[in-house]
Amino acid sequence: MIKSIYWDIDETLIHSSIEDPNQNHLQIDLPDDRYYTIVRPCAQRIIDFSRDLVGRENVFILTAATTDYVRAINEKAGWGFPNEQIFAREDQEKYSYRGAYGGTQYVDPPQAHPDNVLIDNLPPRRNESKIAFLGIWNTCHENYLQVRDYWGVNFSDDPFEEDVKEFLIERFESQCPAIKTI
Repeated sequence: MIKSIYWDIDETLIHSSIEDPNQNHLQIDLPDDRYYTIVRPCAQRIIDFSRDLVGRENVFILTAATTDYVRAINEKAGWGFPNEQIFAREDQEKYSYRGAYGGTQYVDPPQAHPDNVLIDNLPPRRNESKIAFLGIWNTCHENYLQVRDYWGVNFSDDPFEEDVKEFLIERFESQCPAIKTI
């Protein structure tokens, strides 16, 4: 069962660099930075698949990047996420605070729900803030798909698209999910 699907972008759907990659890319110009961004060839198809599966209103971006950066990527890539379906670093910081002895505590934001799903390149142990933001602490192993880092290299035999679709269908249809990592 899936309530909402959340997509990480950097090294999941795109790869950005400050150096021109000399291949097909988007140029993202921000007030203080310029990025050259390579979009994974299947990114739009897999976003559309997600939207078809759970409804356009239930598919989001969740990234550790800044709001201006992710909004620029969304616009240039043509993904069509409205601003209210994009959650960036600043959004996650609103629901966390520093605790005693250097720890971080989290407060559940309105979108937190145990049936949310996150697709990200980072291992769960390095993604505490996103897991807390989505409210998937107890279902993390079932509702978290860790994908291989995308560095802008497009291999013809890359199973990313098929693996993600399989995971999403499995989660969508399942009441008792299995752990999946690719």
